[in-house]
Amino acid sequence: YTAKGVNFTSQVADGSLNILRPGHTMPLMAHFGPPLPDEFEASSEVLSALAVADDDPRYLEAEVKTEAANLDANGSQAEVSGEVRLPDGGTQASLIWVLAVAYGDNGAIVGARKWKSDGDTRFEVTVYSLGGEIDHVEVLAEARP
Repeated sequence: YTAKGVNFTSQVADGSLNILRPGHTMPLMAHFGPPLPDEFEASSEVLSALAVADDDPRYLEAEVKTEAANLDANGSQAEVSGEVRLPDGGTQASLIWVLAVAYGDNGAIVGARKWKSDGDTRFEVTVYSLGGEIDHVEVLAEARP
């Protein structure tokens, strides 16, 4: 919306993962090309969401073990590595997605990067800031059989 409250553009923003576990946060991302007004206000509303049963066979329980999150000297990027842990003795994953979300010191999301694996549980991903210094990075994962 412009400073006068006029809607000048809109877009549907999708989640980077299909599942969001209780207690976690995931950014929704959309790109708006130029030109943009000098002053604008963004707003959003959830259009749809579905509950997923704990035993849904489409998703495996996936726990992220972050081993390193190294920020560069000016806070413009972070290199994150770790492992996605799956249940012992369970089904192997045919697809793993890792989402690294970079936050500024005020808690605002400043960047996100998605990494895809065809079964490898170890990951390395670099996430870049779109504005402001990165304070910390949180990592989410989705695994499918």
